[in-house]
Amino acid sequence: NLSAICPPFTVPQQSPLVSYINNPTDIDIARRAVKILSEVCPRMIADGKAMSSVYPVTVEHEDQPVFTDANEAHNSAWFPVLLGLSVNVKSIWPDIVSEALQGLFSILEEYGGSFTPGLWTLIFRGVLTPIFDDVKLLTQGSRDAREERQLEPVARWAAGTGKEALMSLCKVILQHFSRTRSTFRDLLSIIFSWATGESESLNKDGMEAVRLVAMTGGKLYTRQEWDELVQSLSLAFNETIPYDLLRPPAELFSAKSAPTDLESLTTTPAALAGERPDAPEVQPADEEIRGSIVPPIQIDGGFGTNSETFDEQEPQGSSSMDADVPPKSMAGKQSFRVVRGKCVAQLDLISLVQDVVDEFYMKLTTQQILALVEQIWKSYEFAHKFNASVEQRFALWRTGFMNQVPNLIKQETNGMLASLRILMWLYADSYKDPKAKELVSVRLTSLFEERLGTFVELSSTSASEGEDHRELLALTPVVLFILSCFERLPEAEFAGLCERFYNIFFDLMDTDVREVRAAAVNLVRVRLSALHGYRTEGNQSYIPRSLLPKTVKESVLGISGDGGGLELLNGKLAVIPGIYGLRTEKLSTGETRVYVYGEAKIEVILSAIANMSEGVSVTIL
Repeated sequence: NLSAICPPFTVPQQSPLVSYINNPTDIDIARRAVKILSEVCPRMIADGKAMSSVYPVTVEHEDQPVFTDANEAHNSAWFPVLLGLSVNVKSIWPDIVSEALQGLFSILEEYGGSFTPGLWTLIFRGVLTPIFDDVKLLTQGSRDAREERQLEPVARWAAGTGKEALMSLCKVILQHFSRTRSTFRDLLSIIFSWATGESESLNKDGMEAVRLVAMTGGKLYTRQEWDELVQSLSLAFNETIPYDLLRPPAELFSAKSAPTDLESLTTTPAALAGERPDAPEVQPADEEIRGSIVPPIQIDGGFGTNSETFDEQEPQGSSSMDADVPPKSMAGKQSFRVVRGKCVAQLDLISLVQDVVDEFYMKLTTQQILALVEQIWKSYEFAHKFNASVEQRFALWRTGFMNQVPNLIKQETNGMLASLRILMWLYADSYKDPKAKELVSVRLTSLFEERLGTFVELSSTSASEGEDHRELLALTPVVLFILSCFERLPEAEFAGLCERFYNIFFDLMDTDVREVRAAAVNLVRVRLSALHGYRTEGNQSYIPRSLLPKTVKESVLGISGDGGGLELLNGKLAVIPGIYGLRTEKLSTGETRVYVYGEAKIEVILSAIANMSEGVSVTIL
């Protein structure tokens, strides 16, 4: 009779409740016990009614009474409740699993704000971490058919309840982050073990948790916590490199581990002779560009070893890695799933890093941003190397590894675009870190020139099929992005680069790729003609669009009137919260423009300049 242990309730009665939850004969009794443990018990503990010695206490530096790890009575009250629910997250009763999970995290959501950081650390390591211990078996190495069958219950749990528990864990830690930040490193360890393990389904769920922690919690993190997240992301890139793709195909199905030296994995004659297997042949200038976008960056001791990466889909009907593996041995199927999981993880990481930098650009340091770009660039390089290794790709196909010739077009293209986009944000930003532009300008303009030049060369061959056509398709979105960057550069910047790229712009106007040809024509019409003094309807008072991330704005104000009005305007703008920089530009046309840099909304700016003196006209351009 469970009414015997309903209020008034004492701590020693918690143990029998856990036994009732494990009742193998009556689900109703078990559910009732879960309800008491997850609703009645925590409420009585929080209200100080469970035992005379169990109640919140006043602690130094706390603005409210709290439960603390330094008080043994507090530990003795909360741990039986939380453990009693956590162990039943793996109950034989599906209904009990769901209710125990919901009860556990509802307690932490409601009462976690009254736990000290020390108590949170004990709860995280003693109650929450063990929930995911069995899942570690799914993330480790290759398994035979017998081992696969033994782990099927764990895999089913991980795909359903496990994923829900993982997401709930991330949410409750972020909800109480001022108290749980001491667990941040442990949280990263759990979610990245899912995201980088040798299980395709866990990789997907883990990456979802990583995205939640990065995008939802980013605004809460200190510089040190961002360092830890950047380091974890960098290691994730390294650990999800599908080195097996460059193994001799005969070894692929029985491979137990991957070497760490990319060059030793290539199987082409050129590689055996000590030469790079890339095709087409790399010229010296190109070699310098491919080596590294930026000098090695160190944060908290560095980010580990070099990394390379891989991808799964191709544009316009090209072959891809998402075809099913042909019927073969269990080892072969598992190898394919592991490789495919790593390929998808690489795509997810590229997308996530770009989104993180876009959303939290102002919180990230230049070093952190460049460290992330370096990982994306290495991912691009691996994809480029694999796509250029035609012999290896066809060997994989002939061995039966896939139904189609594999390639990494999407990873190659996305990796290049993400790298260029983030570097362009740094190049275009003269406010946040003036040294950033100096760090990336030479490398970025060299990359622009090399990619545009390669595209012109490939398009001149009029290739309609084969590897040249594949590379042309992969370069098309990259070239369109580069041309859009030139179109959006400030007038002085564009003029400084024009001579270097002048002939390439006109060569692109002759390409057979319609989208590129149209973009090149528009660039010449809008920017080059204006630069040479020819005004057309399309380039009158042209205002370049911002090249900055979406969270940072550069509003442009057109000014006419006396010089004193300009000083007054700058003074009004400088005191607006969220404005981090101002820049004034005198155009050759006689116009004056003020560029307002920051996160302030345009409505705030308009309100601040509404009462300007007569004789001064301010226009939002």
